Amino acid sequence: MKELPSVGDQVGGYTVGELLGQGGCAAVFRATKGEQQVALKVVLPSFLVRQADVGPRFLREVNVAKRVIHPNVVRCYEHGQTDGFLWMAMELIEGPELEGVLRDKGPMTPPRAINLMLQVLDGLNAAHEKLIVHRDLKPANIMLVDEGTEDEEAKLVDFGIGKAIGENEDMSVQDVTGSFGKALFSPHYTAPECLKASAVGSFTDVYSMGLIFFELLVGEQAVTANTIAEVYARQFYNEPKMPEWLEQSLAGTVIKNAIKKDPASRYASAREMRDALAEIDPVTIKQPGWDPYAKKKGEPGPMAANMLLAVALLSVVIGVLVNWVF
Repeated sequence: MKELPSVGDQVGGYTVGELLGQGGCAAVFRATKGEQQVALKVVLPSFLVRQADVGPRFLREVNVAKRVIHPNVVRCYEHGQTDGFLWMAMELIEGPELEGVLRDKGPMTPPRAINLMLQVLDGLNAAHEKLIVHRDLKPANIMLVDEGTEDEEAKLVDFGIGKAIGENEDMSVQDVTGSFGKALFSPHYTAPECLKASAVGSFTDVYSMGLIFFELLVGEQAVTANTIAEVYARQFYNEPKMPEWLEQSLAGTVIKNAIKKDPASRYASAREMRDALAEIDPVTIKQPGWDPYAKKKGEPGPMAANMLLAVALLSVVIGVLVNWVF
């Protein structure tokens, strides 16, 4: 059979359109059913045969996605298996991954970074309320709708290794790898407890969100090294070095509280971390190169705005005097 469907093929009643992206074991297509447009995720049949954990991971993602309904989490509409293709129809997101935005444009301003964090934490909290832990939070799993605008919206995706709290691990994992030695977790964002097969919880996702917040503000990953093994070791033993401007801010305090090595010392939930973030005034974050008082394109700066206000007040005074005299 074919490794991938072709444009125009029917899969589960959906007409396959353009290829939107392809990862190691799955591809995502634009697809339609009547007037509905979706993102159709299709598992490559060869991987279902060669890699035993792909099928269970995919079904896990489906089950989790169907349980978590929130504006900041990509929706799963339905799934099935057609002509050997295991597939899932999802909400179509017209926008880039956060990872690519950070790579191409660098760090975000504090207001934008905080706004995106609040949105993702809201979506994550919806998962935690269903006792679901994502376990693979990273910029590549956050998509942006209306990227760079005032209406920018974050969407959390890929619960492929999501786990119900208290659930026994049902994937063939003895360490931190899946079949063929492929890394199961994303090392630069993974909490220490995931790497040593300890119990996970909402605090596990909090750790990853702390590292993502660091990257949003600094423009670089918080935990880096020359090899994956060294990255894992640093997740266990080292604290990321913060720029002085970040360390001295409340944002730095939130990050430090989120990425403590001891899970019991972190924020206990996405909601708790969100509440702490919501208290931060972005103006207090002295990010180099960012002027919180700089005018936006097409808007008057503070001095011009004051002059306009003075002119308006003067016009009112003159109008009153004219009416009084005449």
